[in-house]
Amino acid sequence: MSAADQARLLQSGEVSALELTNLYLKRIAQSNDALSAFTYVAHRRAKRSAKLWDRSHKKGDAPKSPLSGIPTGVKDLAFVRAMPTRFGSRAVPPISPVSDGLVTKRIRAGGMVIAGKLTTSEFGAMPVTEPDTQPPTRNAFNTEHTSGGSSGGSATAVAAGLLPIAQGSDGAGSIRIPSALQHLVGLKPSRGLISHVTPVDRGLRLSSVGGLGKTVEDVAAFLDVLSDWPQDFVGRCHRDLPKGLRVKLSTESPLCATSPEYQAATEKVATILEDYGCSVSPAPWPEVNLEEFLVLWKRLMANAPMVMESRLQPITAWLRQEGKKISRDESVTMRIRLEQYILDSFEGADLWVSPTVAMKAPRIGAWNDPDPETGFRNILGLGVYTAGYNVSGQPAISVPMGLCEDGLPIGVQIAGHIGRDAQVLQAARVIEQAVGGFRNERIDGAFC
Repeated sequence: MSAADQARLLQSGEVSALELTNLYLKRIAQSNDALSAFTYVAHRRAKRSAKLWDRSHKKGDAPKSPLSGIPTGVKDLAFVRAMPTRFGSRAVPPISPVSDGLVTKRIRAGGMVIAGKLTTSEFGAMPVTEPDTQPPTRNAFNTEHTSGGSSGGSATAVAAGLLPIAQGSDGAGSIRIPSALQHLVGLKPSRGLISHVTPVDRGLRLSSVGGLGKTVEDVAAFLDVLSDWPQDFVGRCHRDLPKGLRVKLSTESPLCATSPEYQAATEKVATILEDYGCSVSPAPWPEVNLEEFLVLWKRLMANAPMVMESRLQPITAWLRQEGKKISRDESVTMRIRLEQYILDSFEGADLWVSPTVAMKAPRIGAWNDPDPETGFRNILGLGVYTAGYNVSGQPAISVPMGLCEDGLPIGVQIAGHIGRDAQVLQAARVIEQAVGGFRNERIDGAFC
């Protein structure tokens, strides 16, 4: 069942929060050693939170959010009171915060039960989740392959049924990439919708937070939990998408080749929107130079607080050392210039449809190289379609479109204008309804 459907069961009293939490804790105990999705599991605290929710629900004063009582997890880049945090890095000793971070406070205020912390790549730097702090996080569809990243633990936990929905963060595609690689819906909200500006990202403002789930309604509900002011994204995502919207379609990136199966799935999404009543026109993908984006990414890694730099992974160390050569003013100027270019490219469109990623999920470690820059470039195909919308601050969602011939999932991205997150969700709902729900299979060779 979807997270939203489980929440309705909780509200009706057909199941208790403790029963639901125990179910997921049992699944975590059975499967996490093989998948490595969690960095920490809060067995006792999760059960205690679930019991408190059940008591409050009986008295009629449980939080009224659309995911109240639902178990979830928090990515290991966010603070959770009394749960160890390492940012996926051996360069930082485990921190046990005395208070929750903003995102965690919102999740608790929404009545959700936090089952533990979820894996990330080191400081969220990579689109795969293979930190030195524990074994690599594996893809639920094929454990020889990467989960994606940097919200890899979040994606694997939901895809494998260890959680109904999970929190992630996205600085260059870190929600959308693992969602695409594990057949999930993942939304990067508009910049400013959620007060999530860390000291590391204050100047560049690349990162957003959101949910990874199995349905559009689920991620809309999580957005209602996290957003700064009441929005009713659940209600708005169920409204009809306006007819006559202008849609740009891209299936190729100038930076690298795109898998033909991903291109076909993207064209299918565009056809569904066209049949619905949108006006679709092919468009070249904006040519954001990799070296220009790396100015931002390197500076972001240089901003990260460190304790023992000698313990950094090679790629993170390379990014950080290069970033120290870039001034804050230089990086902010580059961000503003790239942002304007992407927003100008979007002119004349209401939505833009593209693949979420260009390449299939690589095998664990297969992308790596003794030279860190080469290793980083080897995995470039996972971020070429996602990173630009972090620069521009626009909302973008990845929707699952079935499996490739080899059984690995396919994701397609839909982006919209800043502040029009509800419209992006509505477009994703059109796709979800047209394919009869996001099923993780192929039927008669067709995407579904």
